[in-house]
Amino acid sequence: MRDLPRLREISGILIRHGLGEFAQRLKLPRAMEKAGEWLNLSLPEGESGRPTAVRVRLAFEELGPTFIKLGQILSTRVDVFPPDWIDEFEKLQNRVPPLPPAMVRKMIVDTLGAEAGQLFAEFDMQPIGSASIAQVHRARLKDGREVAVKLRRPGIADKVEADLRILAHLAHLLELEFPELRRYQPSGIAAQFARSLRRELDLAIEARNMERFAKDFVDDPFVMVPQVHWEYTNAAVNVQTFVDGVPASDLSRLKDSGLDPVLLAQRGADAVLKMILINGFFHADPTPATCSSWPSTASPSSISAWWGASATRGATRSSICCRRWPSATSTASSTCWSNGPAARRWTCRNSPTRSASSCSSTSTCR
Repeated sequence: MRDLPRLREISGILIRHGLGEFAQRLKLPRAMEKAGEWLNLSLPEGESGRPTAVRVRLAFEELGPTFIKLGQILSTRVDVFPPDWIDEFEKLQNRVPPLPPAMVRKMIVDTLGAEAGQLFAEFDMQPIGSASIAQVHRARLKDGREVAVKLRRPGIADKVEADLRILAHLAHLLELEFPELRRYQPSGIAAQFARSLRRELDLAIEARNMERFAKDFVDDPFVMVPQVHWEYTNAAVNVQTFVDGVPASDLSRLKDSGLDPVLLAQRGADAVLKMILINGFFHADPTPATCSSWPSTASPSSISAWWGASATRGATRSSICCRRWPSATSTASSTCWSNGPAARRWTCRNSPTRSASSCSSTSTCR
C-alpha cells in the first residue's frame, strides 16, 4: 500500500491525542494496530481532562493542511455536530513556520525558470503570510509595480493526495462501522472535499477565479480584485498586484485606518449575496484570512479577497433560493444587511410572488 507510511503517521497522531479507541473501532489496517501496540491505545496522560472535541481539533492541527481544511468545512455542519464541536473546528488555524530563504529561492527557479533577481527588481524573502499549502511574499517587478507572490509549498500536492485517498477509505469505514452516520453520507462529503481541495492546490485556477470575479464586480466601486500577472503565474505560483489592506479580523486597525466595520460588514454581506443570488459564482471561503479592506478616497471601506476556493450555484439551489428568499427578506428589518441592494435586486428579479409595484419601489431592481 503506497500510503502506508502516512497511514502510520496518522495512526500515531490520533493515538497520541487519545483517539486510539476511535481508530480501533474503525478496524483500520494492521499498520495502525501495530502503532497502537507501541503507543498504547489507552488515553494518554494529560489528555483525560480534555473534551473529545478539543482532542480532535488538536489532532487535526498536527495532521496538517488536508485535515485542517476538512475541519474548517466541518465547522459549517451544524446539522451534524453539536455546538462544542463546531466551536473547536472554528478554532483550526492554517499557519505554519515559513520556509527558509534558500528553499524559497529554489522554488522560484523551479516554478518560474529563473532566479528571483532576474525576474524581480526586489523580492522580500521574509513572507508576509505563511500557511500549510502556500506562502506569500512581497516583491517589485522590473517596471516598478508592487506584487504579491504566492508560492505553493514543494511536495504538498503529493501529501494532500495521499491524505485524500486515506480520507476516502476512512469515510467508507465510517459508513460500515457507524450506521448512525450513514445518513450524513461521509463518502459523499469526502469526495466533494477532495474535488474542492485539488482545485485549491492549483494556483492557476485561483487566478482564473479572480478574473471571473473581477468581471462580475467590474461596476462595483466597493469591491476590488488584484490584477493577475499571467507571465509569472502557473499551477504552483500566483503573482498579483499587491494590495496593502487591513485584515477583516483586526477591528482596532480597521478603526485606526478610518474604516467603518459596520459599513464593511454591510458591503461585504451585499457582495456575498450578489455572488450567490445574482452571479451564481461565489467565494467558498470568505474568512478574515482571505479578505482585507483599505481606505480609499473614491470608495472608502473597499474590500479585496484571495480566491483559492470557489463554487457555483446550480439550478436546484437557485430553485431553493427562489422559494425561500422572498419570505426571509420580507420579515427582515429594513436596516438588515440581508435586505441590501443585491438581495432586493435578486428578489425582484426571481421571486415567484413579485409584483410590478414591489419592483418599482426599489431603484436597484432591474
